[in-house]
Amino acid sequence: MSVVFVHGVANREDDPSYKPHLKEIKDFLNRYVGNDISPSGTVLEAYWGKFGATFAWNRESRPKSVLFRQGAPTTSSDVDRALVMASVDGSQVPAAPANPQNSSVLVPAGPTVGSVAIGPRIRLKDLSPQELSDLLSTVIVEGNVDPGVRPQLIIAADEVAHDPATPAALAQCTNVQEELEKLRAMLDRKEAGALVGMGPGLWSWIVDRVGEATSRAVSLPAFTLSTVVAETREPINRMVTLFIGDVFAYLKTRKDATSPGPIPQVVMDTLADAKKAAPNEPLIVLTHSMGGQIVYDLVTHFLPKMQSNLRIDFWCATASQVGLFEEMKLFLASTPQYSKGNGNKVPFPDKQYLGLWWNVWDHNDFISYTAAPIIDGIDDESYDSGVSLIKAHGEYLLRPSFYRKFGDKLAAAKKRNWR
Repeated sequence: MSVVFVHGVANREDDPSYKPHLKEIKDFLNRYVGNDISPSGTVLEAYWGKFGATFAWNRESRPKSVLFRQGAPTTSSDVDRALVMASVDGSQVPAAPANPQNSSVLVPAGPTVGSVAIGPRIRLKDLSPQELSDLLSTVIVEGNVDPGVRPQLIIAADEVAHDPATPAALAQCTNVQEELEKLRAMLDRKEAGALVGMGPGLWSWIVDRVGEATSRAVSLPAFTLSTVVAETREPINRMVTLFIGDVFAYLKTRKDATSPGPIPQVVMDTLADAKKAAPNEPLIVLTHSMGGQIVYDLVTHFLPKMQSNLRIDFWCATASQVGLFEEMKLFLASTPQYSKGNGNKVPFPDKQYLGLWWNVWDHNDFISYTAAPIIDGIDDESYDSGVSLIKAHGEYLLRPSFYRKFGDKLAAAKKRNWR
């Protein structure tokens, strides 16, 4: 049995992590997949990354992160980190570790209102009027405050922050808790107009959140909070730009059956090599992310139009966007006659070119999509990786439980004669 792996976006051979990751995939496939079906199997890689996106200015179009300067957390200030913590919903803010300077352990999220962390704290007296105003404003904006009074709250907070008496009052405090109480009192006295009758309780909550933000800032980035890091870490930005770039590169260079273009061609050549290596055994394809769209174009357009003798007996598509691309009618075989409005699904690809298709997606992977509502006859199901956000997109390929399930699917497919 031959298995062809078609990678997704953001894979480059000059990336130091690429080959080790590919080896992991091959090791998992060799260990868990198909040994009882065909012990003489081989795993081939259809590497198309060299035809992916290139960046003439080395991604200078990506705005530099204000907080972490594209993945350099040592450049961020305590105030920057406090602002980030203030922008996160309080129920999602983890408690700071007891020894934040030496901790790198992830801290579980949970309700933390009113808690005080142990360790160094940002002192309000050290903040400039603008920094204090920004901190208060961030808490107010992120606090689900009634939009009808939010501007007044922000203005009142800004006036207190810029009041010449405020720095002098904070300077007299001996600790952070005294500073917070002083700030609370000054804000309470600012109550006026639309804030009458609601200010004190709301100011108390706002000041508590300011205290949380300043206490946790010292431990960032010693702990990782996905809702913060996803927008600031350089690897995430790199993945997003390469994701978009590789998709555009494929759509731009993909042609038709008379001249397929470099990416479809390299995948078809790899399929042909795999079939040549094991001509009497099933041809299995494993794709990740954008690799799924490439294979779908192959089995619905290129192979049929070219009257190829290649047939993929079993296709496992992980983390693909095939359903989304078909909704947008981006495939060469796409046609408007199939839609929800017309009350019909896209037919399953010609069985001459594809036997069975297992489409796998993760609820936590926000760039993986189901295809069952769109295309008929698919074995479509979710896989729970147990991780969140961007990490979930590649976690399928790092879990033995996934490969064991893959092996079970292949065993069942064999009983169905790959149909």
